[in-house]
Amino acid sequence: PLKLAPGESMIVTLGLQNGVGSENVTLRANLTSDGDGIATFVDENLDYFVPLGGGAGVPVKIEIPEDENIPSTHQITILFMQVSSGGEGMVSVAGGFTAKFPVEIVVEGESELYVPKPKRDFWNKKTFNWAVLIILTAIVLFVLKRKGKLDFLFGKKRK
Repeated sequence: PLKLAPGESMIVTLGLQNGVGSENVTLRANLTSDGDGIATFVDENLDYFVPLGGGAGVPVKIEIPEDENIPSTHQITILFMQVSSGGEGMVSVAGGFTAKFPVEIVVEGESELYVPKPKRDFWNKKTFNWAVLIILTAIVLFVLKRKGKLDFLFGKKRK
């Protein structure tokens, strides 16, 4: 199921394919259940040409109201009927099929659109650079002390 939180919206594209038969088809979409008003067609023209061996997309906008109950489920149902030319300008309706999908209303963290905030990584670039700088400084001071170059800071060596 499609999972959305109250106040969210998303465009879902239903795919139509024409892999059987011997001709192109035109399908007319009809929203038979809009899930209590949350689904609408994006396109004004609801006749979709589907070429033989090809496909077409049907965009459907899903909008969840801000005051929607959590949790709840809405069923979206779209009826596709084949429109065929009846000759002499006549149009007749042939076979068809139904596409259904549920939309679950969930809390924001479970939504399809939820993107978690990235975790702060302790070893990010800035922290790593500082650690390298401190380690290199310590190594340089150690080497200079061993060579006696830092006697002015630590006092002279006792023999």
